Amino acid sequence: MLLLLLCLLVTLMSVGRHRSGDSSQLRQLQLCRHEMQHFVRVLHEYIASEVVTVSWHEFEAELGRHLAGLDDLRRRHLAYLHKCRFRFELLRAAMFV
Repeated sequence: MLLLLLCLLVTLMSVGRHRSGDSSQLRQLQLCRHEMQHFVRVLHEYIASEVVTVSWHEFEAELGRHLAGLDDLRRRHLAYLHKCRFRFELLRAAMFV
């Protein structure tokens, strides 16, 4: 989605160079693009924070179980980090659909 908005910006900039008479319409289009880009970024940040929150609660539940030692804590923490990374990669891949 962000790639699409970037392409739109490049197109608007090239149109703006060729047509200086319709600057009010071009400005409206740029404002619309900016609002869409802002919405997409805010939505992405919200989803990312949800990924961290869900993963953190799962990690806390894991910590609630008996720990066999420091190695067990380290293993659980690494599993938490891998889960976050995997979910973020899914999120990042979904952005370009």
